[in-house]
Amino acid sequence: MTLYNFIKKLNCFFEMIQFRYIYIIKNHYFRNTGSKVLFHKIKLKVKGSNNSLEFKNNSRMKNSTIIIRGKDNKIIISENTVLRDSVVIINGNFNEIVIGSNNDLKFVEINVQQSDNRLTVGNNTTTSGKVELYLKEGTSISIGNDCMLSRGIIIRSSDGHSILNETHNRINDANSVEIGNHCWISQNVTILKGVKVGSGSVVGVGSIVTKQYKDSNLMLVGSPARIVKENITWDRKLV
Repeated sequence: MTLYNFIKKLNCFFEMIQFRYIYIIKNHYFRNTGSKVLFHKIKLKVKGSNNSLEFKNNSRMKNSTIIIRGKDNKIIISENTVLRDSVVIINGNFNEIVIGSNNDLKFVEINVQQSDNRLTVGNNTTTSGKVELYLKEGTSISIGNDCMLSRGIIIRSSDGHSILNETHNRINDANSVEIGNHCWISQNVTILKGVKVGSGSVVGVGSIVTKQYKDSNLMLVGSPARIVKENITWDRKLV
């Protein structure tokens, strides 16, 4: 039985399968560039052509779903990264998801719609509960190194629908989102299109961030979020 028929028969559920080579499955590419790549209870559905998934050394996916519909989309999971209890959906073409090394990501929902979007997550970043990342209209979401994301977090680069003025011109264009290095995003935070959060910053519980804060080491709180403290820092440990 071929690998393709095996996956099809099991409805693309993988249970404790290790990839050691490049597999070409019905015009899609699944590649492991190292050893000890572990899949456990993974549901994979891919339609289109020339989509690629690359899993690097010691990366792991558990209890997760990947759905791709389109062509020339790319997902890269780097070394020692764990993605568990998560969902990745791509509907479109030429989209890219690049997740760095040594991340512990759980309960993440990545929803990419249309074409030419890019999601990047740096290294040593963690999530502790449900995090929704929504990209559309050829935008990007960038999350830096050593970030700590709590739960109930929504990050969007597009409103998903149009708002028109009296002359029927759209007034809510999509825009990319950038979160710097070593940022702490607290519980139930919403980050909307066009936002930038500077490195070393903290976004307080329940805040809605609607504009750019380019300076580093800020504490942002409220709806809409505003600066309540400057020149702060934070640590994962209680000191």
